[in-house]
Amino acid sequence: VYVRWLRGQMSRTHLNVNPSFDDPDSFFIDIKNGVIHANVGDIANLLNSGEIPNAPLKNISLSGDGNQIKLSGTLHKVVPIPIALTGAISAAPGNRIQLHVTKLSVLKIPLKGLLGSFHVSVADLFHPGGVAVIEVSGDDIFFDTQKLLPSPHIRGELTIVRIVNPDLEEVFGDTRQDL
Repeated sequence: VYVRWLRGQMSRTHLNVNPSFDDPDSFFIDIKNGVIHANVGDIANLLNSGEIPNAPLKNISLSGDGNQIKLSGTLHKVVPIPIALTGAISAAPGNRIQLHVTKLSVLKIPLKGLLGSFHVSVADLFHPGGVAVIEVSGDDIFFDTQKLLPSPHIRGELTIVRIVNPDLEEVFGDTRQDL
């Protein structure tokens, strides 16, 4: 995560532990307003790293522009199947990033024609595992920004999410009046 700018404060994770930059688990960053970036390639590397247990989607690559994002990878469901999805990203309640899937292709063929053969849905792409980092509801995938990345965790009101190549830009709070 790259901090472009922010206003906020460092807060204790535990009442009896003083926050220290040497111990990222000892604090979280409570953002009032600001702009942070995460490289899209780094996000793909995180999703490929095995941090999400039992993830059926492997070899993930990401690209996009504005509010459109494209994800491609290999779905391991009985046999490895290449998939691609296109969707719109936005900020969702609860400081989550919402990916609304507008197109899902299997073997480079739109899914509607193959649905009966492969029985693939958006829910098949991610299994949330023990920590609720990813939630799937219908054609929407929600990423919890407070749990997805390693410590120190970031809290704040997420208002805008967009791709500004080569990064995913997250805007917290009302930044229109700030430089």
